[in-house]
Amino acid sequence: MMNRQLSAACVAVAIAWGGVVASAWSVPAQAPQAPAAKSTEADGRAILGKLCVDCHAADAVMRQRRTLTGWEEIIDTMVAQGAGGTDDELQKVIQYLVVTVGKVNVNKDNARNLQAVLEIPAPLADALIKGRPYAAMADLARVPGLDIKAITEKSERVVF
Repeated sequence: MMNRQLSAACVAVAIAWGGVVASAWSVPAQAPQAPAAKSTEADGRAILGKLCVDCHAADAVMRQRRTLTGWEEIIDTMVAQGAGGTDDELQKVIQYLVVTVGKVNVNKDNARNLQAVLEIPAPLADALIKGRPYAAMADLARVPGLDIKAITEKSERVVF
């Protein structure tokens, strides 16, 4: 990604999200996580608030279900409109959005999207791809090494 500028990013997101303009900013709390994951999530949430609070309501952002690629495209559009934030900040925002509200089609998405949304390592993403097709959550249990309980907790973000 290229170097980013802030304020126009909010304009682009407002356009992409149907012109939603922010009111109060409060991002819903997530389930307890390991300290490193919790720190990364907190960083992403804080940066998201810093970059977008002037233009967007948190609930409008958090209702979005996009793939990793989809969130990257939104950020790139915002940057093209003059959005701010460093590359590192924007990567943290993308990661936060993907992990907290991302979506994935287990029958169509690439390994990178599977890894990002499901928070699984590359070998498991590859195994998911090799085991296609899947019709339901229960079908994912046939993937060796996949923590079906952890994936089921993300079921609202999994598409078949």
